[in-house]
Amino acid sequence: MNLKIKSFLIFLLLIFAGNFVFAAEKFDAKAEKCVQEAYQKVLETRICKTPAEAIEKINQYQKTLSASADYASISEEAKLTVQNILIITKYSYMYDINMKDPEAKKLILAQYDKVIAWNEKNPDNQNPYYIVSSGDVINSSMVFLPQSTAIKYGLKEKDDYDALNKKSPLMSIGFINSGLWYYMAPGIGGGSKKKAAALFKSAYDNAKTNYEKFYSAIYMSQIAYSNKDQAACDKYLANAEAVLSGTNFIKFIKMLNTKGYSYFDYAEHKEKIDKKLGL
Repeated sequence: MNLKIKSFLIFLLLIFAGNFVFAAEKFDAKAEKCVQEAYQKVLETRICKTPAEAIEKINQYQKTLSASADYASISEEAKLTVQNILIITKYSYMYDINMKDPEAKKLILAQYDKVIAWNEKNPDNQNPYYIVSSGDVINSSMVFLPQSTAIKYGLKEKDDYDALNKKSPLMSIGFINSGLWYYMAPGIGGGSKKKAAALFKSAYDNAKTNYEKFYSAIYMSQIAYSNKDQAACDKYLANAEAVLSGTNFIKFIKMLNTKGYSYFDYAEHKEKIDKKLGL
């Protein structure tokens, strides 16, 4: 696989980017609660000391779901959404530990198969959160897919993100994922760091949940860092810290910044920077 394509796909894996096909089917209140609780549990893994501890936290939460009456009563699409959110998180921490872990590959490809099967049977009226979560699974599977399949999904993303922002103009997660696409895509392919910055700002301004507030502030901080605005960078990191304090993640980002790297740099060139910094 072309190195530029591969590095872009790995970046998408690290920051949970998504691939969307749009509709406007809403979850009921109980399903919405389950989805938002899953996002909150994912956010709370950032407090964990190690990736292994975070994985165990996800495992324990999945066990509680099996005994949850609320979870049992929601639709199959909502259940799949919740599992997508949890599995992509678990996979990402496994990837942190060992980029070549065969068990991580099995985990994500098994979920990919479930997503593709669901999409084939239910091509219309999908819930936006299902679309986001299933896109994350697909994108994290790309490094294991044939190059032609990976390129197809990658090329489709820009239009899908733009459509999401039009159909759901207050959906912070949509702006976050769109911003990540525009930031990392090459200019010749439609990428634009200027547009990415505006999209991250929209995500920040429209954030409602702790998950959205935390990650939109993180990405705004790294836009500020890239623009050599340390005061703004510090402000946004402080805002993220106010949402979820005591995270190694924010400490890690600050360390990267002191070494001359943004988190965007690290997400795209993880292996190289790990080696250079002795991580």
